[in-house]
Amino acid sequence: MRAHLAHVERLGERIVVAGPAFDVAGAIDASVFVLRAADADAARALLEADPYFRAGVWSSIELRTFRAVCGSAVGGITWDSVG
Repeated sequence: MRAHLAHVERLGERIVVAGPAFDVAGAIDASVFVLRAADADAARALLEADPYFRAGVWSSIELRTFRAVCGSAVGGITWDSVG
């Protein structure tokens, strides 16, 4: 875990938010990262360099594009930016 956390710290401003995700019983079953990256290949490279991935703690990486359109982090409601 120490190496994973050091890697996360090195990502710095590339991370918008990150943390563990839990199943309904309360056990950690995933890690979630919202990243700033040029494209999917760049995001995958950042995650594949993580010690958790290299050690097999994460069995896979699933990428999705995300657009924040509502909430305090984006200044409220920004429906006009959806398009």
